[in-house]
Amino acid sequence: MYPLDMNETKIVEKFNNLIDFIKVRESALVAFSGGVDSSLLVYACMRADIKLLAVNFHSYLYDKQELLDAISFLKNYNINYNIFPVDPLNDIEDINTNPRNRCYLCKKYLFRDLDELKTTTNLKYIYDGSNRDDLKSVRPGIVALKEYNVISPLAELDYSKQDVRDAAKLYGLVSHDKPSLSCFMTRFEYDKDITVGMIKKINHTERSLIQMGLTSARCRVHGDNAILRIELNDADMIQVVHSLKDEILVTLKKFEYKHICLDLAGFRSGSMDL
Repeated sequence: MYPLDMNETKIVEKFNNLIDFIKVRESALVAFSGGVDSSLLVYACMRADIKLLAVNFHSYLYDKQELLDAISFLKNYNINYNIFPVDPLNDIEDINTNPRNRCYLCKKYLFRDLDELKTTTNLKYIYDGSNRDDLKSVRPGIVALKEYNVISPLAELDYSKQDVRDAAKLYGLVSHDKPSLSCFMTRFEYDKDITVGMIKKINHTERSLIQMGLTSARCRVHGDNAILRIELNDADMIQVVHSLKDEILVTLKKFEYKHICLDLAGFRSGSMDL
């Protein structure tokens, strides 16, 4: 590696501490979404040279491209992995009404399966990619992690979201600037019945915006699919106002939203919790 500046030296020192934390535990299952957090974590596990199995739970709650990107990353580093398909609205009890504890219900279902897999594979621990900032936000799923004794090495080593991105960039991980992921259930109001058709509709909506050249797009649906509220970062918002407004209106009309609105507050993770 080229000579490091002071900030890069700190990143390397922190990453080496992460590797040491992982190495002494010898083996693990890693819940791997393909996002920047779990990518850095599974990369650290690989560098620690432990017995490792990365597990991805894939469903229609995420765009299919996320699965393809995750598999590409794992293959690039020759990391052992399993892909488990899930049908959340049918497999996970009560989640189809989009309750406020949906993340808990989902995580409990997924980590129960990982706990069983840990036993059959003789791996010692289950890791997930939660970082320090995640523990401060509204995340009911964290409770499920505690119930199954899941370890979050990034949080344990005091990694913030920015720390994760800085380390991922320094070590050349393709996901270092990847937008934060969240499942499509977060696009809808709480305590509303959700169908697979609604999920696919919001997926196609967001994909249409990305295909126009926007770097990210988070769409929220209000009032029985009547209002679409689009959250963007500042650069994308400027692009929409100056050159994409008409194209967006024409393209999204086919999805039959009555009103299409640009949220001037921009992208906020968990804005449906406000």
